[in-house]
Amino acid sequence: MPTKPALILGQSTLDLVKGLLAEIPEDKWIRLNADPQKRQIIQTSLFRLLEHLTIAENNMSNFTKFTQAIELAHCEIATLLAITTPFNENDFSEIFNQQLYHVPPELRNFVKSGITKSAMNTFAGINAAIISQQPHLERVYGKGSYFEEIQFIGDQRSTEEVLENPKIDHVDLYVGEFNHNISLDQNLNEYQATDIIGEVEALLAAKPNTEHMTVAVDCTIDFLHSKRANTLLEHFSKEIQEGKLNFVFFRSGQKFDMLGMDNYYGAPFYMINNGTEHWKPFDDLTSRDTYKTDNLTTQWLSLINKYAPQATDEYRKQIFDNARALLNRVPESLKPGNNSFIKICEVADDMEPTFIDIKLLKPIFNEGKIEKMLFRKFIKNNAKVHGRSSFGFYHPNINFIRGLDDKLNIRINPGLNSEDVELLVEFLDDLAKQVEEEEKKEAAAQQAI
Repeated sequence: MPTKPALILGQSTLDLVKGLLAEIPEDKWIRLNADPQKRQIIQTSLFRLLEHLTIAENNMSNFTKFTQAIELAHCEIATLLAITTPFNENDFSEIFNQQLYHVPPELRNFVKSGITKSAMNTFAGINAAIISQQPHLERVYGKGSYFEEIQFIGDQRSTEEVLENPKIDHVDLYVGEFNHNISLDQNLNEYQATDIIGEVEALLAAKPNTEHMTVAVDCTIDFLHSKRANTLLEHFSKEIQEGKLNFVFFRSGQKFDMLGMDNYYGAPFYMINNGTEHWKPFDDLTSRDTYKTDNLTTQWLSLINKYAPQATDEYRKQIFDNARALLNRVPESLKPGNNSFIKICEVADDMEPTFIDIKLLKPIFNEGKIEKMLFRKFIKNNAKVHGRSSFGFYHPNINFIRGLDDKLNIRINPGLNSEDVELLVEFLDDLAKQVEEEEKKEAAAQQAI
C-alpha cells in the first residue's frame, strides 16, 4: 500500500509529465524530431523517464527507492523542458495569477506577479524600488523576521523600537512573515506567528506622515493558497485601493515549489497595489534582467503552477504536519529552562512549523557530536538523512547556523516520510540521555570543588 508521501510525489509527477506532453504542439514535435541530435536526446530522455516511473511504481512501499526513482524522473522532466521550452516568458504571470484565488475579488485586477532569482533578490528589488522614490527610507522588520532580512535592514528597526522612536515620523517599508524560519536569538524560547495586521495598524497610527508604505511578506513558509494572506488583504483592502499600501508576497521557490528537488533556481512573487505612479518602480521586478531568473526555471514554475499547484500545498502540509508531530514529542528535559546545556524551542499552535531549533547553550555539545548521533541513528535503520542546507526536502536534513555571538543553532528538518519522524524522536530521546549524563558530571565536579 503506497504511503501518503509517495502518493503526493507520484501523482504530481504523473500530472507534470502529462501536462508537459500536452503543452508541446504536434508541429513542434515534428521540428524537434527533424534534428537528429535533439531527436536522440528526446528519445533517450523519454525512455529513461518511463524506466524511472516504472521503478517508482514498483517501489511505492519503499520510500527510499521510490524517491530515488522520482528524483531521476524529475531530472528527465528538466531535460525535456530545456529542449522543448513549451512556455513563453509571459506565460508564468497568467498561470500564477489564476492560482491566487485567495486574493479578494476587488483586488484581483491589481495583481502583478513574476519570478526573480531568489527570495533575497526579490527583497533587494523591493528596497531598490522604494529608494528610487525615497532615498532616505524608513524601514521596519516585524517580530520574528528572517535573520538575513533583519541584517539587511539594520539594528534598532524592530516594530517595537520604531514605534517608540519619536524621531521616526513615517514608515516606507515593513517586512514580516506569518511563519518563521530559524531565529539566531539564543534567548528565544518559543516561536510565535507574527500579527502582521496588528503591527502594520500600529505603525500607521503612530507614524502620521506615512503616505505610502510597502508591506513585504516573506511567505516561504506558508501555503500557495494562503488563508493568512487572504485575511491580511481583506483587512487592508481599502488602503490598497486608495494607494496608501502596496503588498508584495515573495518566497524562495527552491523549497516546496520544487517538491523537494534541487533542479531550479527561482522565487515566485506577486504584488498588489492600485497602479498609481508612485508604485511604478516596482514593475522593475517583473521586467529588469537584474531580477529575472533563467528560462529553465521559468519553464518549471509555469508547468507546476498550471498542472500540479495543489500538490505543492499537499507537500507543504505534510512537512508542516511532520514537524508538528516531532515538536509534540520533544522530551520534557530538552525544552527551554529544563537543562543548562541545550534547549529545543517550542512553536506556538497558531504557526506552521518546518523544523525544530536546537540551541547549544554550552560548548560541551558540538556540531560533530550531534551530527554523528543523528547520522548513526539513520544509518542503523537503513534510512536517509543529509546535511544539505535549507528545508523542504523529502528526506530529513540537519543544518548548523552560527549566530553573531558564535553560538550554535541547529535546525533539524523532517522530510515527507512519517516513519523518519519516529527515528528523529529516538534521536531526541538519545540526546536527552546524553544531557542527563552531562548534568550529572557537572554536578559531581561542582561537589568536588
